[in-house]
Amino acid sequence: MEEKGPQEIKKLIEHIPTPEQARLIFKRLTNKEYAEVRIVEDEKGLYLFDITVRGELEGEITEYSYRRGQSRADKSLVDAIQVTYYKNGLPVSGTTVAEIIDGKWVIL
Repeated sequence: MEEKGPQEIKKLIEHIPTPEQARLIFKRLTNKEYAEVRIVEDEKGLYLFDITVRGELEGEITEYSYRRGQSRADKSLVDAIQVTYYKNGLPVSGTTVAEIIDGKWVIL
């Protein structure tokens, strides 16, 4: 198992998006009107940003969540946006839809 050194973690921290940058990627991902649910910043900048979008059918909601420094299956850290689909208030599926790679958003 390979662990990240201080230089690699510092590189990740240097690419923390601003709330405005996160809004731009949310707009690209959703292409719809959305509601901002929660924005959390700390001393390093944006940490958490959640939005919701109404689904096509009654009772459907899609939640997009930016989280700084999420752990992947390979134990590396990544800034990413996860999507979770809800039906009648219960999560039914979800996945990672975008990551910051080399300082730029990549839609997966």
